Amino acid sequence: SYIGIIQIPSLEIELPVQKEWTYNGLKISPCRYSGSADENNLLIAAHNYSGHFGNINKLVSDDVIRFIDLSGNVYVYQVDELITIDGKNIEEMRKLRTIGIATTQPPLTKTAMYFATR
Repeated sequence: SYIGIIQIPSLEIELPVQKEWTYNGLKISPCRYSGSADENNLLIAAHNYSGHFGNINKLVSDDVIRFIDLSGNVYVYQVDELITIDGKNIEEMRKLRTIGIATTQPPLTKTAMYFATR
């Protein structure tokens, strides 16, 4: 099942976001890793496939990211930070009160995190 749609206009991305993440689910579309848009701590995980977040490294400061939930609520964010952390450091990801998008980047133990604030 799905919780909404993520839109990144500058990258021409519009994808459904699955409610729960699984390895198989990530092959289909981005997944909610943790948090929620309502609580301003949504973390979305996706592969860097060309049809998913393959161009996410082209995001720049002030790019807009929208998350639209199934009730039609629109959450608008602007990119303000890129950090790279250990892909297993879940607590560090959860500390940030924002929307986060995670994609695995080489080497596979690192995750590029793009954070945007409302």
